[in-house]
Amino acid sequence: MGNLKKKIVSCMLAVMCFVPWLNVSTCESAEVLNWKVGDESVKVPAEVLVLLLNAAQAQADNDHLTELDYVEEGVERFPNEAIFYYMRAGLYPLPGIDKKEKVMENLDKAIELNPDFIRAYYYRGERYIYTKEYDKALADFNKAIELKPDSVYSYYMRACVYHKMKEYDSAITDYSKVIELAPDRSDFERFERARLYFTQGKYDDAIRDCNVLIQNNKETRGSREENNSDVKGVRMLIGPYGLYYSTDDYDEEHKDYNRRFLDSRSSLSKVYILRGKNYYAQGKYREALADGKEVIAQKPKSKAAKELIEKAEAALKSK
Repeated sequence: MGNLKKKIVSCMLAVMCFVPWLNVSTCESAEVLNWKVGDESVKVPAEVLVLLLNAAQAQADNDHLTELDYVEEGVERFPNEAIFYYMRAGLYPLPGIDKKEKVMENLDKAIELNPDFIRAYYYRGERYIYTKEYDKALADFNKAIELKPDSVYSYYMRACVYHKMKEYDSAITDYSKVIELAPDRSDFERFERARLYFTQGKYDDAIRDCNVLIQNNKETRGSREENNSDVKGVRMLIGPYGLYYSTDDYDEEHKDYNRRFLDSRSSLSKVYILRGKNYYAQGKYREALADGKEVIAQKPKSKAAKELIEKAEAALKSK
C-alpha cells in the first residue's frame, strides 16, 4: 500500500509540472512535499496534497467559501499541520466569512506548530500593528528577519513599527536597510526617511533624499504608465483584506508598490512639498517658493503648496 501511495503522488507531481499556477515545488521524498506559500516553501505531508490543490483551485476561481471548506477539512483531518491554520487565518477576515476575531488564534497555532513559518510572522506582526500592540509586532518582525535576513519586506514593516513607536533613529536605520537591499525599488522608504530627517532637523539629508526621488521620477517617467490615484500606504502592499493565503512574493509586492509610488502625482507633489519645507527651514525661501509653484503647476488646488508659497513670499518680502 505504501508503494502504491508513492506512485500516485509521483504521478500527480508529474501532471502538476504542466500546470503553471499550481504552487508545489520539488519534494524531498514521496512522503513530504515543499508547498510554496508565496516566496516560502513549507514542508507538508503528501497526504494533504489533494486538499491543498482543491483549496488553490478554489482560490484561483475566487471562490473563498469553497476554499474555506477545504481548509476547515484540513484542520479537522490534519490538526498538526500549520499550513491549514495559516490559510484559515487569511480567509477569516474576508467578506462573507468575517471571523476576524479568530485570526490571531489561528496564527498563534500556525507558529506553535511551525516556529519557522516566516509568512505567519509577517501576518501576525501586521495584525499587531493594527491593534497598536507595537512591542508584539516588533518581536514578530525581529523573528522574521532572524529567519530571512535579506527580507526587504521585514525591514520595511519593522521600520513602520519603529516609526509608529516614534523611535525615529531605529526607523531610519531600517528604511536605510531597505534602500541598501533594494536600491532600485525603495522610493517609498526614501520618502519616509526624508520625512524623519525633516522631523529631526537634518535638512540637508532630507533634501538629498528628495532630490533622488525627483530625479528617479524624471528618469523613469516615460517608461511607466501614468497613475493619478493616491498611494494609500501599506495596505496596497498586501491587498484590501490583509496578508492572506497567496501565491505572491511579498518582496515582489513591495517592488510593485514602489514602482507605483512616484507614478502618483499626489506622491510626487508630497516630495516637492517636503523639499520646500526643508528649504524654508534653512532660510532658502526662493527654493521653497519654486517647489511650491512646481506643485501648483500640477495640482492647482493644493492647500499645502499654497501655504508654502504664502510663507515663502512673506519671508522674502520681510528680508
